[in-house]
Amino acid sequence: MRGQELLARLREEVLIGDGALGTMISEQGLGREINYERLNLTHPDLITQLHRAYREAGAVVLETNTFGANRTKLTPLHSPDDVRAINRAGVALARAAAGPDAYVAGAVGPLAQTAGPYETAPLDENEIRSLFQEPIIALADAGADLLILETFSDLRQLLLALEVARAHTDLPVICQMAFHEQGHTYAGVHVRTALEALTRAGADVIGANCGRGVRAVMSAVEVLTAGSEGLVSAYPNAGLPEYVDGRYLFGAPLPYLVDSAVGMVEDGVNLIGGCCGTTPAYIAQIAERLGGRKPAPRSRPPAPPPVSREEAPAATTSIPPAGSILDRGRVPPRRPLIVVELDPPRDLHYEPVVRRARQLRDMGVDAVTMGDNTVATLRMHNMTLAQIVQQEAGLPVIVHLTCRDHNLLGLQSLLLAAHVAGLHHILALTGDPARVGDQPGATSVYDLNS
Repeated sequence: MRGQELLARLREEVLIGDGALGTMISEQGLGREINYERLNLTHPDLITQLHRAYREAGAVVLETNTFGANRTKLTPLHSPDDVRAINRAGVALARAAAGPDAYVAGAVGPLAQTAGPYETAPLDENEIRSLFQEPIIALADAGADLLILETFSDLRQLLLALEVARAHTDLPVICQMAFHEQGHTYAGVHVRTALEALTRAGADVIGANCGRGVRAVMSAVEVLTAGSEGLVSAYPNAGLPEYVDGRYLFGAPLPYLVDSAVGMVEDGVNLIGGCCGTTPAYIAQIAERLGGRKPAPRSRPPAPPPVSREEAPAATTSIPPAGSILDRGRVPPRRPLIVVELDPPRDLHYEPVVRRARQLRDMGVDAVTMGDNTVATLRMHNMTLAQIVQQEAGLPVIVHLTCRDHNLLGLQSLLLAAHVAGLHHILALTGDPARVGDQPGATSVYDLNS
């Protein structure tokens, strides 16, 4: 079988994958609302032309234009028959460009979190299996040489897709996840965890693609190649995207991308290609530099000696953890805690708040709480004032933190800063809607609730 032939070749030589189809399609002037996968049926000549451009550039593994060809990504009007037709056409178009010497990889991306636009409940495992069966079986029946399950963040979903592929096909399977530079996916899965789980599940090739730019894939590759003797793939983006005039542009210089690809192959990558923003020009240069090269030997660091739970050293931090004010109510003589709310000022004069905090301290109050733009009304930022109160009044402050004013990134950033500033008591609040406050036009964020 050609899939097994591909695996054998990967053990003996570095093979070149293709680059981004979506980037190439977006440059064709077809409009922003089109469904890329449906172009397999409506614009087959265009898709074959794009595949052929990558093949002529030196790619020997061509991915089908089927990344989102499942019922959670296609519009609700698409039936299982449409899913099958789009996936089968995807294989035929890639095969037409591949010729006898290249391989066709049936591309399968993650499912959306719900099965349709009106459903809010998460998919259960049986639903996930069923939704993956449709594209996977269609790709296999149409003659794909292998499957590539790519850009996953949720390890559970990827493992279920791999399970479906094993149950319904005999094709080799590449499993790729998208990582941050810190080595985690958006769902919080670390690359080492993914490597261990996918190895146990029998993935033929394990790799990284997309994610947070070239550096993120390079960091993941370092872990994958150091932690395994198995086959490893890498399909980095062309840097991080910038949204300019209605388009996402990837600005990483081509020489940097190519040098990064060379570095990953020197780390031990067996299959190298490209993801978002990469083009045939990139594939041509890495094919010239890397095609046919022997896989690099891997230098695995010595494993640390096992440490029992009893012997494990305690975690340390440069900032000692603070005791909770709740502890005051747990030790004899037990008594209720007394907490008073102080609002930050609506101007620059914070001194009266500090004076009131000192008075409350002298009266035996255990702590003060400090609102975060209470009732959506503009006030001084509470974290800055809370730090001043703790330093000048010597009274613990419970800081309110609203989801209304901060997105997911900002909330995490504020929590890190609060810890460094010595603010160890947080009251998480969803927050009043911004429209009820005193700032016309202000909007609520609500990435999270309390």
